[in-house]
Amino acid sequence: MANFRVASKNDMKNFKSVSDPRISTDGESIVFVMSAADGKNIWIASTRNGETKQLTSGIGSDEV
Repeated sequence: MANFRVASKNDMKNFKSVSDPRISTDGESIVFVMSAADGKNIWIASTRNGETKQLTSGIGSDEV
């Protein structure tokens, strides 16, 4: 049986979520918003090899 515990504040700081995915018209990449405790940023991922790159950083950087 698995052991479970309540998430700590430190655990919560490390959580990340992905939203608003958009596939490029050529199907070569996907752009998405990654949310973390320190804010939201826009990332791009290659559909060929899964390589990711952060496109924005800083406060309000997920707004285009």
